[in-house]
Amino acid sequence: MTRKRIKRGESCGHSQKSGFSGINQHIKEGTRLLSPFDKNMPGLVLIDWARDLLPEHLWIAGLYDLHGDRMHTLYSEFLDRIDKYFTVDKAIHRGFISDFANVTEELKGNTVEILGDSLIYEAFIRPIGRILSFYPENPCSWLIRQDLLDIDGRIDPEVELTRLSCIVAKLIPGKDYFPGHVRAIPLKRYLKHNKVKICRDISVIELLPKYPADCTDEEQYRVQSFARSLINVSYMHETHLTKFEWSKYFWRHNLQLRVCRISELQTTKLQALDENRIEQLFGTIHKNIEAITEYVERTATTFEYDLYDTDKNEVILGLLARMIRLYTLFLENSNLWAGDISSILVRCFTDTWITFGYLAHAATNKELKQYIEHSRCKDKLLFLHLMERSQRLKFADTTEEELIAELGGGFMTEIQSVELSHWAKSNARTMAKSAKLEHIYKLVYDPTSMHVHSGWKSIRTFNLRYCSEPLHRYHRVPVLQSPLYILEPLISFENLFLEMLSYARDIIGTPKDNFDEFGYKRLSTIIA
Repeated sequence: MTRKRIKRGESCGHSQKSGFSGINQHIKEGTRLLSPFDKNMPGLVLIDWARDLLPEHLWIAGLYDLHGDRMHTLYSEFLDRIDKYFTVDKAIHRGFISDFANVTEELKGNTVEILGDSLIYEAFIRPIGRILSFYPENPCSWLIRQDLLDIDGRIDPEVELTRLSCIVAKLIPGKDYFPGHVRAIPLKRYLKHNKVKICRDISVIELLPKYPADCTDEEQYRVQSFARSLINVSYMHETHLTKFEWSKYFWRHNLQLRVCRISELQTTKLQALDENRIEQLFGTIHKNIEAITEYVERTATTFEYDLYDTDKNEVILGLLARMIRLYTLFLENSNLWAGDISSILVRCFTDTWITFGYLAHAATNKELKQYIEHSRCKDKLLFLHLMERSQRLKFADTTEEELIAELGGGFMTEIQSVELSHWAKSNARTMAKSAKLEHIYKLVYDPTSMHVHSGWKSIRTFNLRYCSEPLHRYHRVPVLQSPLYILEPLISFENLFLEMLSYARDIIGTPKDNFDEFGYKRLSTIIA
């Protein structure tokens, strides 16, 4: 398949300055716009740290959480004793939870002689063993002995699982210092066993002997970043790890251990109004609707109609009235200000605007007739579908008799053909470009389409909320509530509406008065 490079556009300078690849650096292949990484690194698989790798680091994290810097001695001594019993060919035991499953039966049957009770207790039972006792199928179960668990008394699920929640919560932001250090610790095993060769020219090599105590914060991060990259590559080449069996079991078993805790509704970036400003806002909205009503009445009475051929006048002004009605209904009902619902209305608004602009500015008389005829085609198609069913659907509010009347009677219904394609034989983007509304298509119509079509970003943002339990990986749960008086959609829709009115006046020349003269007051002046 040939790849077509997108032509250089004016916007690419900004993208390059920001450090991202501009649109001219992307390649169009079929219906996809490929980033430079798609070309240079085909088949790149991204690892989900929290889902797939975090559970593997629980022993190391437990050690560090409990013992601090002393953990390095315990970590090395514990794994040094296990090394020769590790069964994975050409691999090493790094302290991942799944690594503990791959040891010989000799070790499992002689833990006291090989490891010693004192070391098992300090290096494993205290840091993570008591916690892992709640996971009967964990790969380390051979290390969990009841006599060692009993040293610290009865195991309290609330105490142990709360500690685990805290550890997991600290690990989830995988590049912060705590998880960054935990993820860097296994590098010691690679170096000890000569499993990695580092070019002398790599500057980080000078930092490894000093890490972490003698490194600056920036140097620590460089070492951690190097370790993450190296270990991730190694991890993905070991089949006993890449099946993620332990990670799957860990996260799924957590649902039996902890209940979901739905987080509080976050209103970050969404400005809420106090009571005084709410009253002022709704008072202004009421007056603005009166101004909009006067605008529509002035348009209706001053427009220069063609009374011989009224089709175009009726279509254009009808579309204008539809857009104004969508906006006024939005103003009147604050429940519609929620981000998802407002975006659905905005999408309907811009769809109407593009149709309005195309028919008023670019369409031929034939296309205007096709637009009108399209409604008759839809009526005939619905009539045909209703005829096929033995009973009318409960949500179909139109009867066959009503459709026959709408189409002009029995004979007219019978001879009506049906055009199944779009009336303009085009798409919204092409129509928007012809109507000089391509910026509206790119910046409003296309992005808001995901709300109409229930795209994942829309659903996850407005119909789901995070569970605040770290052991549930902060998964999302369904909710219905939406914060009241969200101002961003209100101001955005107002800006769009006022731009539409200016566009309409330039296109159809009415009303000649400036819209501000009708007494409309911008809501942004109240909210600012």
